[in-house]
Amino acid sequence: MWTLAEKYLACSEVRNLTYVTHSPRETEVLGEKIAQQLSGGEVLALFGGMGMGKTAFTRGLARGLGVEDGVSSPTFALVHEYHGLMPIFHFDMFRVDGWDDLYSTGFFDYLNCGGVLGIEWSENIENALPENAVRIEISRGATEDERIFFFFFFFFFYRWIEHGGDDSLRILAIDSSAGAASAAIWEDGKRLGEFFTNTRLTHSQTLMPMIGGVLDCARIPLDSIDLFAVSAGPGSFTGVRIGVASVKGLAMAQRKPCVGVSTLEAMAHNLAHMDGWICAVMDARCGQVYNALFRAQEGTITRITEDRALAIVDLVAELEQLERQKSLFSW
Repeated sequence: MWTLAEKYLACSEVRNLTYVTHSPRETEVLGEKIAQQLSGGEVLALFGGMGMGKTAFTRGLARGLGVEDGVSSPTFALVHEYHGLMPIFHFDMFRVDGWDDLYSTGFFDYLNCGGVLGIEWSENIENALPENAVRIEISRGATEDERIFFFFFFFFFYRWIEHGGDDSLRILAIDSSAGAASAAIWEDGKRLGEFFTNTRLTHSQTLMPMIGGVLDCARIPLDSIDLFAVSAGPGSFTGVRIGVASVKGLAMAQRKPCVGVSTLEAMAHNLAHMDGWICAVMDARCGQVYNALFRAQEGTITRITEDRALAIVDLVAELEQLERQKSLFSW
């Protein structure tokens, strides 16, 4: 059985990531680190109010792509172009009010130029953002200079933040999306420890002691964890909320990133060694199930449907129809 940590590293689709900076300089450094993983064509959509550090982040992004000239917010020009290792198009959408304004900036033409787009005030054009845009939501932290960056992205792995593609991440992962709960530590392709409980106690009673137990048994200090991973649903609303809150608290206290993993996708990776179609199902009560379809081939899992809730009879009818097409359960 795969642990959640192993399933996280195998997944490659939508991910969430939280990162905290404590000064404008750290915000620029974060931008530089992200720039090192860009290949062109990415859209980085920045959300956050005045003074949140959007321009500082973009300045670091540009520096990481070889732009040494001063980077400033294009408040009146609406877009600034920089040329380093690849073109960078820096938008400020603060004054954009409607589709006509957006078209006048040439925004849609820039999407196909092969450069990197950094967009400040993305909330003003949210409906126009491409589906694969990296959403970066910035909020103020506990101090005047502290900023919390919440990344929502499709194609990044966490590893770029501090490991530059290194597989030797030490991950603490927990799952509390159902009646049972588990915690595991994973590093360098190996499971260092795993705890599993299925009792009548609530997750709020068992989760933190279980995390402490697996750390103690593996003789691993909490501050050595590089990444915290958690099942982000679907599943028990209360269970998911407890798990996510616990991981976010641990990550914030240790100033480390955290990431959410689809419960159904994690389930599907138990069968990644097989070739065929996978129907991941969890009981949603009231005659419904949480479900997603995946395809496994040569060790790779491909998502076919989004996570969804539907009636059992509807799922059965859909599977019967797919089976009749003779393409679902054969290759």
